[in-house]
Amino acid sequence: MNPTAENYLIMHRFGDFSHAENAEQVKQVVDGFHVELNERMNAKNLRGYIEAFMNRTNIADKIGGLTIPVLMVTGM
Repeated sequence: MNPTAENYLIMHRFGDFSHAENAEQVKQVVDGFHVELNERMNAKNLRGYIEAFMNRTNIADKIGGLTIPVLMVTGM
């Protein structure tokens, strides 16, 4: 897998580590995620996910023009 894609996915998943209290625990979690990326994830699918994520549009801009009631559910 491309190292740039790996770094992007790790930063997207975990964010900034500057406020981490236990550096060793953070390292173990990130290393585990890194191993999972390389062993279980299909590089072609991950590339498609990253490209789709980078090219997505802001849905909040499109909701402003709606004239009907809308329930928007989001999450992780």
